[in-house]
Amino acid sequence: MPTMLLWVVFLTAGLVPEPVYHWLRESGGVLPHRALINSPYLVTLMLAAYVILFVLHRCIEAGLSPYLAQDRALQLGVVALVAFLPLDLVVLFTAHLHPLIQSRFLLYLAGVAKLAAWWYLFTLLLRYYVFRADDVFARIPSLFPSTHHHGAARKTSESASNEPEADQASDGPHSRSGVSERD
Repeated sequence: MPTMLLWVVFLTAGLVPEPVYHWLRESGGVLPHRALINSPYLVTLMLAAYVILFVLHRCIEAGLSPYLAQDRALQLGVVALVAFLPLDLVVLFTAHLHPLIQSRFLLYLAGVAKLAAWWYLFTLLLRYYVFRADDVFARIPSLFPSTHHHGAARKTSESASNEPEADQASDGPHSRSGVSERD
C-alpha cells in the first residue's frame, strides 16, 4: 500500500507537470536563466520513462518474452506521455470561450485524452498493488501489428514442433492436453 501512495504522488505530479516543474525549480533555487532545461516537458519525459521501465520489468517477471514485454512497455509509455502532457486542465472549463469551433474541439479532445490516459494508468496500478493482479501489465492486449504477426508466426512454429511429440506420446506427460493456455 505505501508503494501505491508513492505512485499516487507520481501520477498527481504527472497530472499537473508544469506547476510541479516550477515548484521543483524554485525549491532547488535554480533561476530560469541558469536552468539547463527550462521546460515542464522534463517532468513528462522522466515520468513516462519510469513507467516504461516499470512495465518492462513487471512484464518480464510475469513470464513474457523480452520482445512482448518491450511491446507492452512502449505501448504504456505512449499512454504515459499523453497522460503526463503539460496541459492546463482549466482549459477544459474555458474552452467554450474560444471563438473557433475547431480549436474548441481540439482543446476538449486533448483534455479528455489526457484525463482518460491518466485514469487508465491509475486503474492499472491500482489493480497491480491493491488487488494483487501481478500479471495485469502482461495481459494488456497489444496494439502494435508487428507483435500480432510475430505471435502468429511463433504459434505456427510451436504447433509444428509440437505435432510429432503429440503423435509419439499421446498418452504420456507430453500430450497436448497437458499444455496450459498460456503456452
